[in-house]
Amino acid sequence: MQKHFFWLIGLVMMFQTLLQASPQNSTCQNIIELQKRYDNTPSPQLLLAIGEMASKLEVSLDEYEKDTLLATSCHLKVVKSANYGDFASYDGYHFKKLLLEYPQSDLVDDATYHLIYISDDVNNFTDLTVEKAKLQKFIKDYPKSNLAPKAKKRIAFITQHIKKGGESILD
Repeated sequence: MQKHFFWLIGLVMMFQTLLQASPQNSTCQNIIELQKRYDNTPSPQLLLAIGEMASKLEVSLDEYEKDTLLATSCHLKVVKSANYGDFASYDGYHFKKLLLEYPQSDLVDDATYHLIYISDDVNNFTDLTVEKAKLQKFIKDYPKSNLAPKAKKRIAFITQHIKKGGESILD
């Protein structure tokens, strides 16, 4: 009982610090609340919701470096980039956890799709041919996914872009 009390106090303190320090207050607050709910009642739906929310966070490198609680509770990492400048980005933790802990879930395709767009540790450009290959594999692995039409639409866009003389490497 005492262990849970101290854990709760720590969580409240972390929550208060995030509210004071981060401009992403409401999103971080929602992520923390969902993580608490997941800890009490684990489900793939909560993992997916947390991952989707965290993947939309926009945090500057300065904020990331100043607010370690933000970085750890939202599973952010630094992405090195010569072209864009280093930036903070979601590391895909909740999507990966869903794949590992709930491999039979009907949300595995959603998590897999989202992982296509998680930044690598180094990101100097976008290679559309790599994205296209990942999307084609996704469609092959999950042909009945609700996200398959979205993947097909993106593949068609990439194909047209390259056919019209567009670069496959985007800076």
